[in-house]
Amino acid sequence: MSHTFGGVFALNGISERKEFQVASGVMRVTDPCYDMDTWCAGEIPAANGTWIGHVGYGTDPDDLKSALKWWDEHLKEETEFAKKLAENVPADKRDAYAKHMLDSHLLRRPKPSEESCRRVQYIHVVHQSLATELDAPTVFTDYELVDKLHVGVDSGQAGFFDRGPYAEAVSDKDHRGREGARFEAFYDHICEQTLGPTQFAGNGYGVASSSGWGDGGYSCYVKKDAAGQAVAAFIAFIWDGGDEEEEGDDA
Repeated sequence: MSHTFGGVFALNGISERKEFQVASGVMRVTDPCYDMDTWCAGEIPAANGTWIGHVGYGTDPDDLKSALKWWDEHLKEETEFAKKLAENVPADKRDAYAKHMLDSHLLRRPKPSEESCRRVQYIHVVHQSLATELDAPTVFTDYELVDKLHVGVDSGQAGFFDRGPYAEAVSDKDHRGREGARFEAFYDHICEQTLGPTQFAGNGYGVASSSGWGDGGYSCYVKKDAAGQAVAAFIAFIWDGGDEEEEGDDA
């Protein structure tokens, strides 16, 4: 029994594209905090060469609603605080001072928007031979679920990496949590990007993104060439599950 994905994502934005190289013939699908022995990660045979990745964003209306409610309450508190501070300046300058203090605060914490509240719905990678797949970023057809690959997430991010350099990068990290300089440099570089505005990272031999709802378990889907190697793949973080179909083997 195989499972195929022919779904459509509802997006409100697409990231820039990032290129990376695969030379080992295998991609590691993993949270970048994991070593090579972690059970909730896996590998897929993949075509060597240049790969291109991007992510799709969506905004949950409840996220935005909650953020706006908090912001309104916070704005009232900050307005009162600015007025109180202004009591210490001459009366003819209080209003201007209070406005300046409030404006300075709002520059650091602007009003929430769909963009600021967006989450990554998927991370999608394709071999350069299938680059046109990225031209229809909301539609995925003929992708097969990797049945035995559970994409676990414990650091709020996951992605695809060339197996060889990834194994080297995590070689001085062990299951007891001890981390060496090699792993720390790799991991910090990824986290700095996934915690940034785009929530999307690249390092030359892989890409990763923040993982939708955060920690948990997610599914990976692939499209293969005639030799059985992956030439496109994605991790679905947020979708309704309505477009996955089961295909039985012929008797």
